[in-house]
Amino acid sequence: MRAAISWSGGKDSYLALHIAVSNGYVPTVLISMMNDLTDHSRSNGVNLEILKLQSKSLNIPIIFIKTSWQDYEKNLIKVLQTTKETYSYECCIFGDIDILEHRKFEENVCNMAGVTAYLPLWGKSRIDLINYNVNLPISSKIIVINNKYLSLNILGSDYNKLDFKILESNGIDVCGELGEFHTVVINAPMFDFSIKLSEGITHRLESVTIIDYMSKNSKLY
Repeated sequence: MRAAISWSGGKDSYLALHIAVSNGYVPTVLISMMNDLTDHSRSNGVNLEILKLQSKSLNIPIIFIKTSWQDYEKNLIKVLQTTKETYSYECCIFGDIDILEHRKFEENVCNMAGVTAYLPLWGKSRIDLINYNVNLPISSKIIVINNKYLSLNILGSDYNKLDFKILESNGIDVCGELGEFHTVVINAPMFDFSIKLSEGITHRLESVTIIDYMSKNSKLY
């Protein structure tokens, strides 16, 4: 089945893509919902420049939709409705794991747009998901932390090198499913080339701290 991918630029959207392809799905386009005020993905805070490089490395075209959270549902339905024929897909792939509210939202959006929702990571155990990341491997870095749960020293860390036992003992979801942290993928088995990051600029906001990376290989696109 041909599919669009809801693409944040993080580890879960990549892993969902990877598993879907291994199950016979054919990706035709990445769809990135973008912050309406900045050039970053709405959910993960990945820089536009890096998203373009991920698309090039994957050899999958990408489209960007600027949106507020208030208009997110409306704009996602619209982009699915208006691109499903152009990119010839029948379903959209999402990287959610076990938050039922998110699944219901995605299934409803896809139903409204006339496509089906596919969640390859749904119901998988945390240990299985960690093993996927480590063993494939998927190389990703922590680019956003929730200040309530995590300290600054984890920002910029390689996800696969985190001490997952300590995170779990402190009540942190090791996959960041509840928004404790977000990641950016810089290399993975489906990538033609790795993305080299420049030194990031850190921004501390009220609830989160973000490290804004640019790329050293932006000349590739």
